[in-house]
Amino acid sequence: MQSAPRLFKVLAPVARNLSDDRTQLAQFFQALERTTEVVDPVAGVYAGTFRKMADTFAAIDADPQALKDTISKSPPAMEASIRSFRVQRPFLDDTAKFSRDLASAAEELKPTLPVVSDALEIGTPVQKRSVELNAELQGALLALRDLAKEPTTYAALVGLTDTVATLNPTVRYLGPFFTVCNSWNMFWTMAAEHLSAYVPGVGTAERALLNSTGHQDNSEGSTGAVLPAAGKNLAGDGDAQFLHSAAYGNAIGKDGHADCEGGQQGYPNAGNPWTEFSDPNYKHIVNDAPHDRENSGPTYRTYKADGKPDDGGALNPDTPPAGQTWTNQPGGKAPLAEANP
Repeated sequence: MQSAPRLFKVLAPVARNLSDDRTQLAQFFQALERTTEVVDPVAGVYAGTFRKMADTFAAIDADPQALKDTISKSPPAMEASIRSFRVQRPFLDDTAKFSRDLASAAEELKPTLPVVSDALEIGTPVQKRSVELNAELQGALLALRDLAKEPTTYAALVGLTDTVATLNPTVRYLGPFFTVCNSWNMFWTMAAEHLSAYVPGVGTAERALLNSTGHQDNSEGSTGAVLPAAGKNLAGDGDAQFLHSAAYGNAIGKDGHADCEGGQQGYPNAGNPWTEFSDPNYKHIVNDAPHDRENSGPTYRTYKADGKPDDGGALNPDTPPAGQTWTNQPGGKAPLAEANP
């Protein structure tokens, strides 16, 4: 009762304020009613929140000094955050742009994920084995380093370069003898023919030119022959002799087609390039030194026991293999393989 006068003293202005139309106390209660209707469905959640907040405030109340320290440190922390946000804003803008670009890349990645997964599955064991490879490779690289430091290495490389530069034209010239003419096998075929002279009661013997040759002008046995042997003025028995100088011809002609003279049997007819004699025997002289006649063609791959070509008469290739350069003259300029007909 003693406090009632003081209460009524402060209650009078409060009541006048509440009763004033400008206060709109009726609308306050209407809004409070609507708020209650909205909060009512989640009243249980709010009640749980207040219970948890009570636990939080109880923890804060248990250590007032910690709360004071937090409040005192908050302004400097806010100021540091403000300064940090100014620096972070460009980074955050770039991150946003990168994320937008990454989103489209991620969409494109979806269909490729199975392929990428397979690659990772296959590549994982390979990567594990690469550790052992790298350990062995280290030794090889160290050996290479030591080799590079040797004073004789440079001279050896220069010599090797010169050797390769010298060898390349030779290989270009000799290569077609094997890749086109099959000269190695053809040589042994002809070597067997060289030992096929029949000897009665004995077998076969080497075919060789006898010291006594047929009597004719400029024969193989003549001394001081001035013209090629051409079977002219043959006297006595025996066969006429004719010059055949095509045994060491080219493997291919200028056009890149087979000119395998060394593997052919028989001789092509050619005119006498040295004389103007009209004797018909001179047409049997064969001289291929200028290599300006038609190509002799390819050789047969193999021969049967009866001397006939095997494989149904199949021939060796008519041109060098694709992609290989060649030349038909020793030391000559090699045409491009793509130019081979």
